[in-house]
Amino acid sequence: MIGREVAAATGTLPEIVDAATARPDRAIVCVSSNAERGLAAELLGREGFRFVFSSHVPDGTPARRMLDAGQALWLPWNVHPTLPDLLALVRTTGARRVLPAFLDIATAPRLAEGLGARLWTHPETEI
Repeated sequence: MIGREVAAATGTLPEIVDAATARPDRAIVCVSSNAERGLAAELLGREGFRFVFSSHVPDGTPARRMLDAGQALWLPWNVHPTLPDLLALVRTTGARRVLPAFLDIATAPRLAEGLGARLWTHPETEI
């Protein structure tokens, strides 16, 4: 849950809202990426709410219709960074361990070379 992650990072639990308590003057993070269900879908017809989509937006979704009509913004975030971007992120954050997901480390020698001992390849780990 995003709320727990924010609380762990900031020491403050963010306000959790639903359709009845959501206000258009607040930033709200919704987990339904294309406004097809959940809170985002419930807020579509409400006055004053603005939408920013950050993932893939398929044709035929409410998000695509809103983007095509100029009623929302699309600010994509690449969840699959390039190797230089990943190495820069590791340097910037000071990460001590990097756990690759969806990657056969044997086929990624440049990643192993760039990360060195920070690359965590154990099949199980505690965080």
